[in-house]
Amino acid sequence: MKTLIKKRKKLCCENGNLNLETIGYEKYPHIISNLKGIRKKRFNFWTVKNDIFLFSIAIVDVDYTGKGILFFYDRVRKEYFEEVIEVPFAKNFKLSEFVYGNSSMKKGEYQISNEYIRNNAILKADTKKFKVDIEVKYPENVESLNLIVPWNNKKFHFTSKQNCLPAMGRINIEGRIYSFHIKNTLASFDYGRGIWPYKTFWNWASFSGFKDGEKFGINLGYGWTKGSGVNENCVFYDNKMYKLNDEVEFIYDKLDKEVIIKSSEVDIVFKTEYIREEKTNVVVLKSNLKQAIGSFSGIIKFKNKEIEFKDIFGIIEEHKARW
Repeated sequence: MKTLIKKRKKLCCENGNLNLETIGYEKYPHIISNLKGIRKKRFNFWTVKNDIFLFSIAIVDVDYTGKGILFFYDRVRKEYFEEVIEVPFAKNFKLSEFVYGNSSMKKGEYQISNEYIRNNAILKADTKKFKVDIEVKYPENVESLNLIVPWNNKKFHFTSKQNCLPAMGRINIEGRIYSFHIKNTLASFDYGRGIWPYKTFWNWASFSGFKDGEKFGINLGYGWTKGSGVNENCVFYDNKMYKLNDEVEFIYDKLDKEVIIKSSEVDIVFKTEYIREEKTNVVVLKSNLKQAIGSFSGIIKFKNKEIEFKDIFGIIEEHKARW
């Protein structure tokens, strides 16, 4: 897998096919996601968490439909809140072609937005249940995983995985206020733009936390990159991104119990605390997404380091789709 030249490149050629010069990965986002045609998949998925609360906010456009998604879990009180706003054909959705561009969705009085002001990302929502105002700060020269997945020249995906970003702000859920303080709160961002195969399956795991005072996170995936020659597996440590070489295996019976993630570099156990399920069935689009919220413990090896960790809060996904 090659590392890309650090200058902006367009994801697509004029005919809509993959620009072969973009294949590979880099530590900073420079791709312009100029997708063309139909069956495009575009999403911004943010997670903001401390040791007690986990909040996710997403804007998703899959051409046939669009969704604004918000969910919040309190692991002490075992309370969960969710709101999903569905919009046919993603009307009034605006998703940026560049990672650090502004994105938004609107349906009537409901609004969700991700905006960038200097080195900060501002996450806002005003819906029936949620009032959100969160600021995510980007440390200077912070690294991320920016990856092109090339199934073929007509089916491909660009993803930017950004973990361990300091955040602060507050969320009002039906009159109850939850505050996030920058000393113990970290955000992660999953930016995706692509044109996918019709049938898709994936497992995905992500967390951001602290280990011995340093910011520490992972991004691990299985399934959706199969046959492409690349993987999305990496470690985030002290504002640096370290690419992992091997494929990982997700071993489990049901996602609502225990998941083991293994490779020569990874030995992790995930214990589920709460599981949410989201289903879509719109003629040509059928999707079943399960997201487990819980804790990660285990060992990761990278760059002559071996880190053992325990009880870091995060998310695992299982997604089956025809889209």
